[in-house]
This record gives sequence, C-alpha cells and structure tokens, in this order.
Amino acid sequence: MRQIQFEYTDKEQLHKMLNKISQWNKSSMTSLVVFDIFSQELRSVELSTITAMIIKEIPGAMYRGCTTNGNILNGGYSGANTIITCTIFEYPTTKVEMIQLRLTNDTEKEVTDQLIKAVEERPWVKAVEMLVTIRGMSMTGLCEDLSSIREGVEIFGGGAFGPEFNENAAYVFSNVGECSDKSGVFMLIGGDDMHIMTTHITGWKPLGRELHVTKAKGSVLYELDGKPAYDTYYRFLKIKNDENFFTNTLEFPFFYEHKGINILRAPIASNPDGSLNMTADMEMNVKARIAYGDPWTILDSVRQGCIAIGKFQPELIHVYSCAARR
Repeated sequence: MRQIQFEYTDKEQLHKMLNKISQWNKSSMTSLVVFDIFSQELRSVELSTITAMIIKEIPGAMYRGCTTNGNILNGGYSGANTIITCTIFEYPTTKVEMIQLRLTNDTEKEVTDQLIKAVEERPWVKAVEMLVTIRGMSMTGLCEDLSSIREGVEIFGGGAFGPEFNENAAYVFSNVGECSDKSGVFMLIGGDDMHIMTTHITGWKPLGRELHVTKAKGSVLYELDGKPAYDTYYRFLKIKNDENFFTNTLEFPFFYEHKGINILRAPIASNPDGSLNMTADMEMNVKARIAYGDPWTILDSVRQGCIAIGKFQPELIHVYSCAARR
C-alpha cells in the first residue's frame, strides 16, 4: 500500500498530481485506488471539479470525503481548505467496496442491519471504515448495534464536522452517493493480504471529584448529584449560559468508563431548565468527572499508542483526530 497526500490549490495543480498518480499506477502493480477528500468549507463547484477530474484521469478510482474542522497533512496541521489523500492498494487480493446510506435517528437501525448483512455476505471483509454526520443525533445506538458485526472485523472512522464549532451543518459524500448532511459513507476493506489493527487514544485528564448522574434521558443530561447539570459548569468553571457555551465547554467534556473504555461526552448546549444537550447518550447512575485536555497527558497517551502501532508495523496509518484537540 502507498499513500500520497497533497493540498488542492487549482485545476492545473490537481491535473498534474493525478497525471503523476496515473503514470505511477501504469508502471507499478496496482489493484485499487481510493481518494479521500477533506474540506474545511464545502464549495460545490470545487468539489464537482475535483471528483470529475478524478474519474476522468483515473477510471475505476473510488472516492469519499467530508467536511472538517481543520485538515491534517503529512502528520501536521494544514491551513489549506481542501486536502486530498490518494491510497494505492497493490495486492491483487485486496478488495474495497463503498456504501453510502442515509443516517438519522430514525434510520440508524436500518443502516446497521444493512451493514451487518453486507459484511455477512462478503467473507473477505476485515474492516469497516466510516465517515458519518454526527450532529443532531446520538451515535450510541449505531456503535452498540455495530458491535454485533462478525467477530474479527475492525470498525473505525470519524465524524464529519463544520469549520465552525457552533455550526450544525456538516457533509459526507462518495462516488456511490450524493453530498448529504444526514448520511454515512462506509468503506468495506479486506482480502487475504490485508491486515488491519485499530487503537483508541484519548489522554484526557479527569478533574475534581466524581459526580453522580442522577437524571438523564437519551443525549440530554438533566441532573448531577440531584442538581441541574449546568450548575456544575458554572460552579467549577464559571462558564456562562450564552452563545459561546459550546465553544467554552469543548475543553471540558464529561469523562466516564463504559465497557472498559474511557468515554467522553461533551455538552453541545445548555437549556433553560439547566439540562445539557450532549454529543451522545449519557447513562444513568454512573460516576462521571469533568475532564481537561492536558497536552502532556494527551502526548503520553499517544506515545503509549505508538508502541502498539510500532509492533504492528503498518504500511499506512489513518488518524481521526477530534476537533476538541485542535
């Protein structure tokens, strides 16, 4: 496997890059080519130009993409609006298939049922990599339902976000579906010579004492220790209930353990009754603590993850970074 990453500047530059990739493919062993397109600000004309040129210059290539809250290029932050990553699969046994499905709270069960069925019908699948729109819905049901997928299949990916933290609109798209703000793109990957490892790194540092979740329903957190949940943020952090609430609380999500994994739940908004809208479902009767993104704790967690990654000796690494880290 090989990967080429570059910033998109204009049609001429893209044509040159695609021509290089095409020439390289013709002179080497190549089985599949997949393009990832990540854009901070979705411009329909620009996106149409990029996808049309990919299909014209490299027939048979697949593509997918989403809006982002900042782009990463060659392991570092890039200020470019659009980043394109080309992954070249070399083994003839490798298989990749793209599926795009409408994803809402109402369709979540249907989506997971279709994915589970798709994996069962394709014994070659070793991983499902997803790009999904996450604002306005809880991902708990999707994750829990996908846990019943065939054993040995890795599931990983990230959520589409917008250039502004408080912006709800975010989009995903692919060569098998239209650009949509309520959708998921699922890439099935596998084959005899494909080996995939996933790891989960948080590194957030819990602060203060434990808080008892005394009232919660779905993604709404009503009470902590029998008091309105917002009171905790104002009492300890002096965060006001105004238009900047989401931005100011982003550094301080709730932290608790769920099935052996440290889960982070960030408040999106505060309601008049003092309840908080969270990024996903909150469990009742769990002990939660406010957490802080301490840089040194995060880096130490990353170093520990790197040890496991180094032992696996991958040819490629896909990193999905949370907007909160930025």
